[in-house]
Amino acid sequence: MTENKTRRPRRTYIDEFKNQLVQLHLNGKRKCDIIREYDISGALLDKWIKQSTTTGSFREKDNRSEMEQELIEFRKRNKQLEMENDILKQAALIQKSKRHSWTKIAVIKNNVHKYSVSAMCSVLQISRSTYYYESKEKAVETKLTAEIKRIFRESRNNYGTRKIKKELDKLEWQVSRRRIGRIMKQEGLVSNYTVAQYKPHVDKCNESKIANVVNRQFKNQPECNVVVSDLTYVRVGMSWNW
Repeated sequence: MTENKTRRPRRTYIDEFKNQLVQLHLNGKRKCDIIREYDISGALLDKWIKQSTTTGSFREKDNRSEMEQELIEFRKRNKQLEMENDILKQAALIQKSKRHSWTKIAVIKNNVHKYSVSAMCSVLQISRSTYYYESKEKAVETKLTAEIKRIFRESRNNYGTRKIKKELDKLEWQVSRRRIGRIMKQEGLVSNYTVAQYKPHVDKCNESKIANVVNRQFKNQPECNVVVSDLTYVRVGMSWNW
């Protein structure tokens, strides 16, 4: 019976190491000696020698032929078109939905195991930040909402976001005023001080209505009965006089 050989872990080599072995071969050292000394395969050494003498680069994309590069681009484009066709078929009901963003997010969620999020967002014309924000699980605010309603009722419907936040701080609740305001709006909690109240309008002396006594009857008037002049304000001491 033959014993199962343990598989050797995959090794990676830097470009400096590859170039060093190629230079040893070009300087006259035999391949078998290099393979035995550095414990590498012959096919790998032949590949490095070919890459170095052909393009001078050990990167795979720099050593591809034009046909290989065109084939890779064609496959990439074909895969992109298949993804767009698949996504657009599933999003056929977007135009009938009132909230387009929710429908798009649902499509992305259903296909996140097949396609990248950025590619699907590009096809559906939705930003990645919108997807991540909408798909994020919202925190349960049941206890917080109940606490805010209790504080609001105990204040006889007078407290606003500022005072409610102070009361929550006393209970070691770290909540922003914006979040408190959002919950109050959802629950229909409106402070008494924010309700517009009627204020009687007081006319100022210069804005009060004055009866038209003369009524443009300037003739046949007694002397100095009608006097027309401009009022001039003069500051005297700490007050204005006219």
